[in-house]
Amino acid sequence: MRTLRGAGIGLIIMIAVALAGCSAPAVESRLDEYRDRAEQIHADMLDHVPGNSAFEDHVTSQPQFGEPHLLGGGQRDTAFWTTWSTVEVTADTMPADAAGAVGASLLDRQWTAEPTVDQGGTMSFITVYRLGEPDGEWIVQISWPADAADRRISLSVQSPLTVRGDTSRTDLAGQQGPYLR
Repeated sequence: MRTLRGAGIGLIIMIAVALAGCSAPAVESRLDEYRDRAEQIHADMLDHVPGNSAFEDHVTSQPQFGEPHLLGGGQRDTAFWTTWSTVEVTADTMPADAAGAVGASLLDRQWTAEPTVDQGGTMSFITVYRLGEPDGEWIVQISWPADAADRRISLSVQSPLTVRGDTSRTDLAGQQGPYLR
């Protein structure tokens, strides 16, 4: 009888501990902060590109979400902010030169560069820049074509990882509330 009662109490304690672990406090996402910073970095890079006024600079800016956490719920999913755009440079500027000007501005602000890679495809060349900070690593990618007739360069910014969190200023549709998938 004692053994049965002890097993019952042990089972109740295990259930209580398991439930307490699932009710962790809400986590605070830094997506809003990272969005603002990523958009500012992207705008600063665009300032160094001699763009063709016939080609509109359209910057895409949105959160990206990682694998969902089964026990923590959506608010604990990993997330980061990404911006990207493709810009057509002026006729008197080579895309590689424009990419070099943007890269030089990043190096002036303490970013580090990885060697340029020829990856083939429509945007053959890519250089990755990194900025390590206490909250994580920011990543910029600048790519341009090998074809001299192609006047485009592509720019992207990726924030450090954070969590989705339970509240953020706007969702993907620009509405108030949590970010949606």
